[in-house]
Amino acid sequence: MLHAFAEDGTDGVLPSGVAVTSNGLVYGTTQNGGIAGSGVLYQLKYSPAQNMWIETIVHQFVGGSADGAFPESALLIHAGRLYGTSEGGGTNSDGTVFETAFSKNTGWKTKVLYSFGPPYSGDGLAPQAGLTIDTQGNLYGTTSYGGAYNYYGTVFKLSPMNNTWTETTLHSFSGYEGFYPGGGVVIKGGRLYGTTSNGGNSTGLVFQIGH
Repeated sequence: MLHAFAEDGTDGVLPSGVAVTSNGLVYGTTQNGGIAGSGVLYQLKYSPAQNMWIETIVHQFVGGSADGAFPESALLIHAGRLYGTSEGGGTNSDGTVFETAFSKNTGWKTKVLYSFGPPYSGDGLAPQAGLTIDTQGNLYGTTSYGGAYNYYGTVFKLSPMNNTWTETTLHSFSGYEGFYPGGGVVIKGGRLYGTTSNGGNSTGLVFQIGH
């Protein structure tokens, strides 16, 4: 056991997946707990002197427009930055994509790259899965709900340009090709692959986006 979360929930409750850096630092999120009950982002670092893993709270989610709330997925580590999604919070309280980075001058800072919603806007709601990234630095993911058809979920792309991020909805699930994509996507050969928890024979399916 590397770390047991506090019984009072101050350092998080219901941990999601983890990501590990090349130098052995472990980063993860919890869905709940922390000062606002909206989850935390934490770091675990092994201390040889103490022969134990030391936890540091990198960020406390507060549920407002600044960061999001209830992160349910593992983080993506890219170029020294942490990227993730939150099911709630953001400008419209419908979920976010966020970035967390460390600077010697400011310490750890978290910012929202994109806020989903409002409802019926077509871009999706409540992202529950993690992100993947291509060689151009575009981020890809899914939302479990929302979109253009019956709130069945979406696949989205976030593209960086001039210090801003632009969201493109690549696909809105209609039910015929599945719905409720609770997992993320992977990239191979210019195509995206993922799963939906329903659709097909009403037991879920695997989908591909691209040619």
